Amino acid sequence: MSIRTLDRISEGRSFLGIGRSVPEWYSRYLGLEIGDPVNVMRNTLSRLKEFWGKSNRILRDEEYSVTSPTPHLLGVEHNCPIYIAAVGPRMIEVAIEFGNGLVFCWPTVEFLERTIPMVKASLERHGRDPEKFKFAVQTGFEVTTNKTDALEAMKAEMAYIYRFDGVARAFRSPCYDIERISLELRKNYAGAMEIVEGTSDWNIHRSSRLEIIRGIIPAGLVDEVGFIGTIDEIKKKLGSYKILGVTDMFVPPPQIDDRATDYKIFVNQLNDKI
Repeated sequence: MSIRTLDRISEGRSFLGIGRSVPEWYSRYLGLEIGDPVNVMRNTLSRLKEFWGKSNRILRDEEYSVTSPTPHLLGVEHNCPIYIAAVGPRMIEVAIEFGNGLVFCWPTVEFLERTIPMVKASLERHGRDPEKFKFAVQTGFEVTTNKTDALEAMKAEMAYIYRFDGVARAFRSPCYDIERISLELRKNYAGAMEIVEGTSDWNIHRSSRLEIIRGIIPAGLVDEVGFIGTIDEIKKKLGSYKILGVTDMFVPPPQIDDRATDYKIFVNQLNDKI
């Protein structure tokens, strides 16, 4: 219902982004135990499409029980695109079956080179048009002339992503031992979580372990995966990602000013590349 409302407000420009999340978040903080994430995602999307299509239908299965759904009388005829965050082959297959695109979080070039052609081939086998499927990248992004400091600051954000089990599949690099980096991050995050028991993950970044965690991430790896530098440098990198098959990029507002008019100018400067 939230995405339907947003779709109406934005006049059809909304999309639903969805992923498996992280087990420790919903088990530790919410007290929820989820089964196989792939099966849960498949059931979620299947039920969601039924709910959007038949608003008065009672939905009940092993994962959900929606006994009195509210009719969506919003007048929105267009189905919101669904972009699924996935790195593993089983979740990618769910995206191919139910989604309109994939979101890759902090992927390396090697991962994109290997994965995008594989997904396009699978789409064709399923009778879907690969040209209508989106490949979106969400990664570190900052326009700056002080690249050294920006890379150092970005390490904490990268470490936060790299330390999760399974996520490292999106990080393949011929220059760095990604498996060792991920293992070291998990070990140090475990220690940090014990130190600040009961706090949110973000507070872990503020703990004394932050400098140790930053030291595990090479600045060159941040530079390889992120979009950090002058606007001309970023435009050049966007062009290379477009050649790889990336269709969309999540771009945060500039740090200097968040006004909509300035943001529009900023995005238009980049938009010819993706």
